[in-house]
Amino acid sequence: MKLVKLKSTTSTMDVAKKICKEHPELLEEGVTIVAESQTDGRGREGRSWVSNKGGLYYSLLCRPRDLSGEDDSVLLNRSAMLVCQVVRSVTGVTPILKQPNDIYLKGAKLGGVLLESGLEGNDQGTKYLIVGVGLNVNQRQVASSLLYSTTSISMVTEKEYDLAPFYSALTARFLKDLSF
Repeated sequence: MKLVKLKSTTSTMDVAKKICKEHPELLEEGVTIVAESQTDGRGREGRSWVSNKGGLYYSLLCRPRDLSGEDDSVLLNRSAMLVCQVVRSVTGVTPILKQPNDIYLKGAKLGGVLLESGLEGNDQGTKYLIVGVGLNVNQRQVASSLLYSTTSISMVTEKEYDLAPFYSALTARFLKDLSF
């Protein structure tokens, strides 16, 4: 598994798509992309996701197993549940999933999960899957939204967290439990 660490990027999903197009051979081993901040983070339906330093901005790019019988909404739900489990294992707090892809903690939005799949790369097309995760972790203040209240893990626990255990646990769980 290759790890790409960035100070800042538009979006880890954008980087994953670029890697897929320019280096489809890396799909065999998989690539994890993490960034300290994003300038164009996004959520479902193209909504903006404020991605300041202190948050977890993560994408896993891989060649999935045969997903022809798998409904996208089921895969998204399974991915989001795995994120909730990882947050609990790393921090001891228990977030909940608000369908279809939002992660909440103490009644406020903590983050979300996105999936993108398709054919890219070489002439024959290379099937890829990107699992993107955005979580408010160490921020002491998070942007408000007219649609929902927001929080971070640090705001709830009054602790600061090393993000590396989140990254490694997410990658291990996605690769194991989603059978990539």
